[in-house]
Amino acid sequence: MSQVPDSSLLIEKDGRLQFEVYRKPTHTDQYLAFDSHHPLEHKLAVIKTLFHRADNIITSDTAKTDEHRHLRGALGKCGYQRWTFNKALKPSDQSKKTAKCTPLTNRNKANITIPYVQGVSEKLRRIFQNFNIATNFKPQSTLRQRLVHPKDRPRKGSKADVIYRLKCEEPNCNNTYIGETSRSLNESVIPNRYREIRAKVKEVIMEMFFDEEFLEKYLSHKLMEVANNVDMKAKVGEIVHSKTVDRLIDEKLSSLGTTPEGQLILKMGVDPKSLKPMIKPFLQGFGEDLAPMIKETLSDPMQVIDVSKLRKEMEKYMNSRMETLTEQRVTSLLEAVIRPHLGWIIVWGCVFGGLIGIITQAVGLAPSY
Repeated sequence: MSQVPDSSLLIEKDGRLQFEVYRKPTHTDQYLAFDSHHPLEHKLAVIKTLFHRADNIITSDTAKTDEHRHLRGALGKCGYQRWTFNKALKPSDQSKKTAKCTPLTNRNKANITIPYVQGVSEKLRRIFQNFNIATNFKPQSTLRQRLVHPKDRPRKGSKADVIYRLKCEEPNCNNTYIGETSRSLNESVIPNRYREIRAKVKEVIMEMFFDEEFLEKYLSHKLMEVANNVDMKAKVGEIVHSKTVDRLIDEKLSSLGTTPEGQLILKMGVDPKSLKPMIKPFLQGFGEDLAPMIKETLSDPMQVIDVSKLRKEMEKYMNSRMETLTEQRVTSLLEAVIRPHLGWIIVWGCVFGGLIGIITQAVGLAPSY
């Protein structure tokens, strides 16, 4: 006698036909748990389906009894109690109600399917029934939906062939723009709004780093450091004896010979270049006399620097630099800002999501599965 397993049948060849329910060696007897968040009718349907298969496929009474015993044990482990078997396996003549003649208007019932929420959906069904509406339940949230994600969801903005809406971000502006693009949303929206993004970048930089009050405090602090930590007289001497000043003196003395004053000096028999040894000591002495005045001026930098004018000059420079910021560069900058933090966003999102789930489960707000 040989056996051939089918998808749900066990066929034995012994000269006569005999059928049994076949289960793979890896079968776990895991069925819809009775304490899961599903309608009672779905759970009773599990019992009906399994017992209906056993009654209609198995040909041997002994095998049928064994299958019934096996199903009761397996479903019992899934939380099904004795009353559920009694209710689901009630003889058909008791479960079927006597057919009644109903008016033609009542025969055409409407049918709707609503998400199942325990304690709420049943009440809605009773209300709809009064209006001749048949109601079916559909589990809204399952373990498969929560845990099984064979594909990564596309990143927001990466979808192509989309219709999008942009809201006006100006104060007191309620306008919206609706557009359609065959490109991805990022490739379409950023070019459309890159001027706005570019202006926003400049605005943030100017407000955060070049605020007038901040600039005034920063420059005051730095100039005070210079005034207190730098020996002005020594600095003047260093400048006077530098190669740069030496070259400037030579250039000025060379050009002096072409001026009327220089011609007068030449008539007196004096070469203007011979005045250089006298000029340097004069410059150093003059600079040392000015050093205390320079230090005093630096102690009040607002006498030296117009912060408002300086900020305007910086803003002009920012505008000229922003003109070189293309839409491709804006896209690259946004990605460069987001990518390094994307991993942490996902990690902390999972952490906080888990904490919220634990808290809601603890206070009894979350359904059990």
